[in-house]
Amino acid sequence: MKKTVRVNINGIVFNIDDDAYSMLRDYLDAIHSKFLDEEEGTEIIADIEARIAELFQQDLTDSNQVITTIEVDGVIAILGRPEDFDDVESNYEEETKPEQKTTRRRCIFRDPDNRMIGGVSSGIGSYFGIDPIIVRAAFVLGAAFFGTTIFLYFLFWIAIPEAKNSAQKLEMKGEPVNLSNIEKTIKEELNTVKQNFDKFRAEKQYRGIRHRISQIISFFLNALTKFLKGIVKFFGVIFLFVGIVALAGIIGTLFFSSSIFSPISWTGNELYIYESLKMFSSTYSTMGLIGIFLLVTIPILGLIYISLKMIFKIRTKNKLISLIGIGLWVVGLIFSAIFGLSIAKNFQEESDDKKTYEIQAFQSDTLYLETTTTKIKHRFFRSKTFAMAKNNKNEIELYISPRIRISQSKNDKMEISVRTTAHGATEEKANKFASNVRYDWSQVDSLLSVNAYYGIPKNQPWTPMEITIEIKIPVGKSIYFGKKLKYLLWDVDNIQDIWDRRMVQKMWIMTPSGLCLTDEYVKNPEKYNMPKSFVEKETDPKDLQKLDELEEVLDSL
Repeated sequence: MKKTVRVNINGIVFNIDDDAYSMLRDYLDAIHSKFLDEEEGTEIIADIEARIAELFQQDLTDSNQVITTIEVDGVIAILGRPEDFDDVESNYEEETKPEQKTTRRRCIFRDPDNRMIGGVSSGIGSYFGIDPIIVRAAFVLGAAFFGTTIFLYFLFWIAIPEAKNSAQKLEMKGEPVNLSNIEKTIKEELNTVKQNFDKFRAEKQYRGIRHRISQIISFFLNALTKFLKGIVKFFGVIFLFVGIVALAGIIGTLFFSSSIFSPISWTGNELYIYESLKMFSSTYSTMGLIGIFLLVTIPILGLIYISLKMIFKIRTKNKLISLIGIGLWVVGLIFSAIFGLSIAKNFQEESDDKKTYEIQAFQSDTLYLETTTTKIKHRFFRSKTFAMAKNNKNEIELYISPRIRISQSKNDKMEISVRTTAHGATEEKANKFASNVRYDWSQVDSLLSVNAYYGIPKNQPWTPMEITIEIKIPVGKSIYFGKKLKYLLWDVDNIQDIWDRRMVQKMWIMTPSGLCLTDEYVKNPEKYNMPKSFVEKETDPKDLQKLDELEEVLDSL
């Protein structure tokens, strides 16, 4: 029993016993010592290892999968030992020392070194020992007979392998594949390549091509440089435009309420930033304006500065400008933080105040609800629940819109409750702000009018404030929503689940199940557990006539 070793030769793995491995290692070390220092040493060693792997593959059979000393001796006998050969002279003449003769049959390969198309003709010529020109002439003459040889040529091209290494090229010529011939073949190939390249370099054509290649490379480099510069300038122009527009927009918004550069002006509104800041915090309003201005404009100015450097190739690196910009931005951040904290203290406490009033009785069973159309003079900003205006004294006034909800009354009386939610720096201030609200509403017979806005007192700092109006309707009573309540109805539950804005200009009846469209209720009153008498009462022609009269009154308000 002998120990075996797995070795990789030219990318192929072999099992080799210990004695054979030692012999092969000594042999390869000797080859490395002889050829590694030569200019073509690496190629020679690679071809020798490829030949060794080929010979080992031929020796392996199904019953013999291990390389022994017998196979290694056979390889050495074929290739020869390095010490058996003298150094090859520069003119590559054959050695005077008799070579070890080895029997080797010819193999046909395509010759890649002397090919005109695929190397088929030169390969066949080498195999039979004739001039490749004769073979090429035969293919050309045969092409005249219906192109037969053309088909054969491409068939041979596919079937005959190409001689890729030195061993295969020697086999193609019928020469023994040993160390000497492998070395000589590789050196001849490299020498031929060098001679052809030196000859090519000496020709004027080479110099012309080199000049043209240099011009082409220079042209592409210049074009690429100009393209990149153009891209930089293009983005510089875009950054400059964006920066100027943004800067104009910020200045227009902060200092000019009706400027065309103010985005808020594009919506048809005006906004006086400084005067609005006073309502949040009169003490720190100036500091807040400066902080917002610096916080926003410094980055925009930085963008404009960078864009100018990109467009005009300004290469100055002034650290003082950067330090000043960073310093001013930090100042803006501090001022904005102080202003924000001064506002935040007014949000610390919350308080509710609720006042409930009984709606006076009237002959009809239907309550008609609408809002006044009193317009806010000099209004310059409005949202769904918030508005800002200037009075005759050029002072800012704030208004909030109420939220109207409908619920079922627990008795047979109609009620209206006004709930105010306010914030303040302390609980006492929050209670004071909430209880001081005087929200107005009025009743004339069956018409109930509520104000669309409530004005916040001037001496009160702005804090989040809400006014919620709740109207309680007894079961069997109806309510009609005027069209101007479109934006005041807030989350009004109804059986048909109709959206708040679409509930206006419709008659609704309160059932035990909730608010229901009168038209739907008339169709099936039993469904809502209501006596039919309610239906007859609601559809009385006198009530319909009264509805028309009230709608005319509402439209005239």
